Amino acid sequence: MASQIPEEVHIRHCMLFEFHKSNNATVATKNICDVYPSALDVRKCKFKFGNFYLSDSYRSRKPTTLDNDMLRTEVEANPCRTIEELSDTLNQPWSTIQKRLQQIGKVRRAGVWVPHNLLHFARRTLEKINELGWEVLPHPPHSFDIAPSDFHLFRSLQHFLNGKKFENLDDVQNAISRYFA
Repeated sequence: MASQIPEEVHIRHCMLFEFHKSNNATVATKNICDVYPSALDVRKCKFKFGNFYLSDSYRSRKPTTLDNDMLRTEVEANPCRTIEELSDTLNQPWSTIQKRLQQIGKVRRAGVWVPHNLLHFARRTLEKINELGWEVLPHPPHSFDIAPSDFHLFRSLQHFLNGKKFENLDDVQNAISRYFA
């Protein structure tokens, strides 16, 4: 017998039967697909909360019309905005904004939306550096050229400059020269 795809309501009856047998979604899908391969979309019918209707039901939410490029433009224009602010600006549910941010590869780090795959940008940066013929110098994880004693020097300089107002760069240079003299 050739495999045929039954009407949707028949599949829903099969799902209801599997639900009443207390089979989970994986088992129910396997059982139904054994008989009707490729005929089942697990999201077609949900029987949670006592809803056993087998026909399509009205969905109160309108489908989202958010364009990922529009979201990307908004995020790149101001990467410090929160999901709530983006939701208000784009007139979309919070959950939609969150899902779409994941789709466009953005994650929030230190209050800023950044690309999730920073390796891609690092690779592009290295390619550009090589293209320009620049030499990449090794960079230590900590700056060893500042001795611990310099910390006290800068702290004392900060106290010296505290509360002073300067009109121009020459005034700043003269004050610093006086400090070191």
